[in-house]
Amino acid sequence: MLKIIETQCEYFKNPIGIDNKTPRFSWKLLSEATSTYQKAYQVIVKDENRVVWDSGRVESGDTAG
Repeated sequence: MLKIIETQCEYFKNPIGIDNKTPRFSWKLLSEATSTYQKAYQVIVKDENRVVWDSGRVESGDTAG
């Protein structure tokens, strides 16, 4: 199983505000198993319970989106 750690937005761990209309998100993956990798990702940004942005499913091993 993969665990997402060290999430960032615009290279900050806990940004107070972002002035970029297309901010960059990144993360690191942690797994106890060898040869485990990410095949896809989906980034969902919420304000309280309201979805502000949804990347949809992206077929990629990249840890940035």
